[in-house]
Amino acid sequence: MNGMTAQRLRIVLFVVMVLIMVAAVAGFTIVQKNLANYATSISKLNADAQSGDKDIKTLQGLKSRLAAEQDLILKTRAVVGDASTYADTVISDISLIGAKSGVPVKSITFAGDTVAETAPQGVPSTPSASTKTFSSSTVTKKTVTVSIQSPLSYTSLMKFLAGIESNELRMHIARVAMTKDKDNDVATQDLTIEVYVRK
Repeated sequence: MNGMTAQRLRIVLFVVMVLIMVAAVAGFTIVQKNLANYATSISKLNADAQSGDKDIKTLQGLKSRLAAEQDLILKTRAVVGDASTYADTVISDISLIGAKSGVPVKSITFAGDTVAETAPQGVPSTPSASTKTFSSSTVTKKTVTVSIQSPLSYTSLMKFLAGIESNELRMHIARVAMTKDKDNDVATQDLTIEVYVRK
C-alpha cells in the first residue's frame, strides 16, 4: 500500500469506528425521541377514546331516560299551547268539557279573533286565529271568552268550571259572574278564560 503504514491504518480505523459510534448514538437518540413522541400520541389517542366511550355511554343513558320519560315530556309540552294551534285545542277541549258536564257551549271568542260558533252536534268550528311566527320561547296568556247556555244547573256549572281548571292544556277562569235563579239553577254571563301559550 502506497504511503499507508500500520499506524495510519489504525488511525483511519479508529476514526471510522468513532464515526460509526457517533452515528449509532445519534440514530438511537432520534429513534428513541420518535418512539417517545409516538407513545405520547398513542397515550393521548387512548385517553380520547376512553373519554369518547364515556361520552357515548352518557349519551346512551340520556337517550334511554328520555325514552322512558316520553309520556311526561309530552304531558309537559301539552300544558302550554302552541301559538299556531292553541285555538283549535281550546275549542275542542272546552266543547268536550261542556258535553261531559252537561253545559251547552254557545260560542267561543278569542281576543282579536272572530267568534267560533260550535256546531249543533258538539263539533267545534275553527276560528280564523292569527298564525304569527314568534322567535321568543316565553309563555304568554291569551284571553278567551266563552258563552254558555243560561240559566243552567249549578252542579253542571261547577263541573264545567272544574273541568276547565283541571284541563291538560293550562286554562284558568279569570272571570265568572252568576246569579241565583229558580231551584238549583244559576244565570251566568260570559266566562273569561286565560290560556297559556308559547309565543
